[in-house]
Parts: sequence; structure tokens; C-alpha cells
Amino acid sequence: MVAASLAACSETGNGSIDEAVTEEVARQTGASPSTDTSPCEILDDELIGRHFDIAGVEIERSPSRYSRHPLCTASWPKPNAAEIEERRAEQMADYTTRKMRGEDVEMPSFRTTNEVSLTISEDAFESPEQARAAFDSAMRVMSEGMSVGTEAGSVETPRYELEPVEGVGEKAMWAPELRQLSVVTTDRIFHVGVQTDGDLDEELLKAKEIAREIAEVL
Repeated sequence: MVAASLAACSETGNGSIDEAVTEEVARQTGASPSTDTSPCEILDDELIGRHFDIAGVEIERSPSRYSRHPLCTASWPKPNAAEIEERRAEQMADYTTRKMRGEDVEMPSFRTTNEVSLTISEDAFESPEQARAAFDSAMRVMSEGMSVGTEAGSVETPRYELEPVEGVGEKAMWAPELRQLSVVTTDRIFHVGVQTDGDLDEELLKAKEIAREIAEVL
């Protein structure tokens, strides 16, 4: 349903979590969980090039193996990708040493690519009211979590802090930890993720700009 459940799904290697969340939202709202729209076609070079410097690089697009909703991640190498790889062992050793000392340190990031993702959660809704109800239900799942049964037993979906965002769609919520903007229009729900070297404010701004364009074509 949402990136939170997709992340949990990929960690377990099982699609049942995403399906359970989808079914719960559908039960509450009467929403249909199908769409023929391809997010990889929407995230074309022209759209990404309007928001990022991609001159001279090749963009790779990867559909999700886990989500039952259309999900595509577009990625391209960071300018300093080689340097990141070279410093990986040194930074990991420093992190491990400081962690063993009991210091409160974060795991260093070794991401060598910039990424933009698009998830299209639902087919067109019959009314704005139905779209809004489905969106609100999905956001409750993201913020409060839910318990779902899997082959491995009961699993709690992750919980994420959400911040309301103005100026895109009928309603939008930003999940800083995921760097994901969830948007509802009059008849669609979609999620835009941005993972670059920018800070949270910069990535939110990029996500809003991209989401506005996507809302016009869905």
C-alpha cells in the first residue's frame, strides 16, 4: 500500500504484508487496488532532467519485486561514487570502533546512486471522497502501524512520523525518515521518494516539484 509496508515486505521477502495492508484499506474504503499505469514510463529522462543534473549519465529503472502496486525506482550514479566506494572500509572501521566504545553514532551511508521512486497505490477512485478516505486510511497505517499475519507469524508494520505538506494535490504528507511524499488528488494516490545528497528540506522541495508534474499526467 505505502512505502512503509513495502519496506517491511522487502525485509521479510514475503508479499503478504503489503497485501494485508491493501486489503485493510480496501475494506475500510471500498478502494480497488489495481492500475494499468506504468510508473517507469512516468519517470522518464525528461521529467528527471528537469529537476536534477543528469547530463552524460545513464538512468536505470527498476520495478519492485515485492509490491503489488506499480512501483519504479530510477537511479543514476553520484558524481563521487568512486570516492564513496574507496572510503567504505575506512568509514565502516571507524563506525565499528566508535560503536564498540558506546558512542551514539549513526551508520555511515554508502549509497553510490541518487534515486527517485514512484509508487501508484490505486486505480482511479469513483469520487474525491473515496480517494481522500483511502489516503487517510493509508496514512494511519503508516503513522500507527498494524499487525498482520505472515507465514512466519504476526508482524508489526513500521511506524513513521508524518508531516502535512501544502501546495501539492488535495492533501499530502511527508515522511522524513523515508524521504517520501504521499499525495492524494481528486481521484488518485501516489508516493514520490527522493534519495540524493540533499538535506531533508531540499529533498522535500524536489519531491513536491516532481509530484506536481506527476499529478498532471495521472
